[in-house]
Amino acid sequence: MGIVTYRFDSVLKGGLSVENRAWEFTVLMDEPETLRGTDTGMNPVEMLLCCLGACQCIAARLFARSRKIAFQDLHVELGGISTPTAS
Repeated sequence: MGIVTYRFDSVLKGGLSVENRAWEFTVLMDEPETLRGTDTGMNPVEMLLCCLGACQCIAARLFARSRKIAFQDLHVELGGISTPTAS
């Protein structure tokens, strides 16, 4: 496999809302109202945790395939602790 280049754009919209684009996909991120956002999407920390979960799922599937292991379901649950201080 050769070198893969990833490219994306993040554009600040109204308030704290950010539109993120990669290929033909668009994901909206925002902050909750408690942090002065409008809660129109996951916040960046939540999205990062989702990305880590997705990577674990994909890695498990590829590993299982390479070892000819079949499984039906995989559930990854991630969490974090935050002490928000809006200013």
